[in-house]
Amino acid sequence: MSGIRDLSEVGALDAALQDELAVLYKHSRICPTSVRTIREIREFVDRNPDVPVYQIDVIRDRSLARQLADDLGIRHESPQAIVLQNGRPFAHGSHHEVTTDRLEAWCRGAQSEVEE
Repeated sequence: MSGIRDLSEVGALDAALQDELAVLYKHSRICPTSVRTIREIREFVDRNPDVPVYQIDVIRDRSLARQLADDLGIRHESPQAIVLQNGRPFAHGSHHEVTTDRLEAWCRGAQSEVEE
């Protein structure tokens, strides 16, 4: 997989929850912090093309964003990144916590747990 997939696409949520490792990214077009974090997400995608990344537009798809928060048990924030391991939250952060390096570290941690 390359690029960022829109989480509101048909079947995208099911795919994200079935992937061994995936990143969910909640983005707001009107949030200045999201402008910075989307750059971090894009860099992560460029450096880690084998890790599926799904983005949700929290303005356009507000109800889906809130439903994800309820289903995953993680308070809704934006911007926010959630690393899923086999459909379950492994790590998450919001605002300035969302960096390429941090995402890579979380993904390494999730992968090492699977290998153990």
